[in-house]
Amino acid sequence: MSPIPIRPLAAGMALNLATFLFPTAVGADMVKLANGDVISGTVKKLAEGKLLIKTEYAGELSIDSSHIVAVETKEQFTVRWDDGSEKVGRLTITSAGAIDIVAGAAPPTDDAPTETAAVESATPAPEPAPTKVAVGLDEVETKGDTVAAAPATEADAVLANVEPSQEPSDELAEARAAAEEATAYAAQYAAEHGGGPVAAEGGAVNMAKIDWIKAIAPYYRYEGSFNVGVSAARGNTDTTDVHIDGKLAPSFGRNTIALGGRYSKSEADGITNKSNWTIRAEYDREFGVSRRWYSTVFNTYENDELADLNLRVTAGAGAGYKFFYERPTLLRISLGPAYVNEDFRDASDRTFLGLRWDLAFEQDLWSEDLVLYHNDTLTFGLSETQFVAKTTTGVKMDLIADFTLSAEFRYDYNAEPPPDTLKSDQYYILKIGYDFRGDETDWFPQW
Repeated sequence: MSPIPIRPLAAGMALNLATFLFPTAVGADMVKLANGDVISGTVKKLAEGKLLIKTEYAGELSIDSSHIVAVETKEQFTVRWDDGSEKVGRLTITSAGAIDIVAGAAPPTDDAPTETAAVESATPAPEPAPTKVAVGLDEVETKGDTVAAAPATEADAVLANVEPSQEPSDELAEARAAAEEATAYAAQYAAEHGGGPVAAEGGAVNMAKIDWIKAIAPYYRYEGSFNVGVSAARGNTDTTDVHIDGKLAPSFGRNTIALGGRYSKSEADGITNKSNWTIRAEYDREFGVSRRWYSTVFNTYENDELADLNLRVTAGAGAGYKFFYERPTLLRISLGPAYVNEDFRDASDRTFLGLRWDLAFEQDLWSEDLVLYHNDTLTFGLSETQFVAKTTTGVKMDLIADFTLSAEFRYDYNAEPPPDTLKSDQYYILKIGYDFRGDETDWFPQW
């Protein structure tokens, strides 16, 4: 009877114990620091020289990139260089300060979420391992100063495991030739453009040229908020003020449906001095590699009792662009035609065609704990007198457990109001709210 191999047995037991004690480390992203520490979790982004990783044991950690030796991710990321070019892929950051955009599945589409397979090593395998032939570089296109490598194909996957002794078929030989040509072209292009985003070997990029790196958003995600502001006084004057607003915006891939509304009413000694509500529905679809461009379709319903407005319906469509879509600054603007129908209680009803401008802006003043926000919707009619504006400016502060406190100023303007009504209204609102957001991992954690 042969003796029991103690060391392999102990190693196996230790591995099983580690897997039992630390199950969340399996399949997690890995960040290795210069001092030898290894942090596991979910890499969120790299921006302004800081890498943000979310861990199970310490929440979100911000790490200076100068202390990072290597990073491996299981999800695909969008990498943007200082010249504005972008590419999508799973990545490895090496100790030499370069980033390998690893060949893998194609970017997520509207039909399937992002693949979560473990990242492959960017280091070539020693002989006599199967020959690796430019996996994922079957096509290279030039767009200005950008070299874009197409995702890996089935032919690439086959080529990656062809033994040196095998005689490839004509199809495989053609695919290999195309891959080698693409790799050579990428190297030549990088050399001619001073290193460029893509370097000569393995798709590595220059760390100094990275503007930011961020994870591709989950396929299913949502966000929303609910806010309430109430005040009451009893005595010489009985007053009651109520304000309620909320929104819900679920997203599916490139598609977002935003539903929102608000209601305000104020009474003093039984006399109503403010009563209005708004309901808005909007559908947006992102397009383009960077997803900065988007198309939009919207429908808005408004009522203002004191402005003699029974119902204003605005419907239209347009195109928009996200000038800033990574915190701490968010800015998006859309523009398009709109149809407006106004039903007044006493004045004559009217309809008109116009051009509608929508702007949404947020700026983090102190991380995300204190945020300045501004939104405006401007509708320019074909007539010089037809102009309607709705603006909101405020500051929101995080309190605790996603509860917020907001101070807000609203300004509404109608250049052609009904008789005996004013052109503008101003509102000062203090409200407490609750923000919520999540993605598919919150809905289906077993996945």
